[in-house]
Amino acid sequence: MLVWTPPPVLGNRFLTIIQAKRFDINHKVGSPIIRDLQGATINFNADRGQIITTSDFSKPAIKTAERSPKKIDLIRFFELVNKLNEYLH
Repeated sequence: MLVWTPPPVLGNRFLTIIQAKRFDINHKVGSPIIRDLQGATINFNADRGQIITTSDFSKPAIKTAERSPKKIDLIRFFELVNKLNEYLH
C-alpha cells in the first residue's frame, strides 16, 4: 500500500510504503521480507517503509531494518491496536 502524507495535491509529499503480514504467532517476519520492502522504498522513491504483522520479527529482521538506508518501521498489530485504543479513549 502506498500512503502519501499529506496528499500530493497539497505539496510536500511524504510517501510511505506499508506491508501487512498476517502470520501465525510462531511464524516471525524474517529479513527477506524486510529486504523486499527496502527494495520497494527505493523503486518508488519512498521516504519510509512500514511492516505491520500479527506475529513478531526475527532478530535478523530487526537488524536489517535498523541498517536500512530508508527508515523501516516494524509494527506489531497488537501494539498498534493498543495505541489506537489509547488515542480513541
